[in-house]
Amino acid sequence: MQQTRPKLDSFNKCSVSLYIAGACEAMGSTENLSDEEVEQIMVDSVGAVGTKSEQAKKFAAEFSSYLGIPSTSI
Repeated sequence: MQQTRPKLDSFNKCSVSLYIAGACEAMGSTENLSDEEVEQIMVDSVGAVGTKSEQAKKFAAEFSSYLGIPSTSI
């Protein structure tokens, strides 16, 4: 994914990022990962679809609010 860097429009990039966030949360729960580990995996994964580093970090920190879920300590 990082080698090809797909060109996604904003809508599709957001959709893929939300999917990635859900997958990271599920993996964090099943693998008993810390919030920091889940956040880093999310940042790396969202970055792989072409999101800039700072935007990926902000997304990981705030993604719960995009879903209307109260924020955790991430």
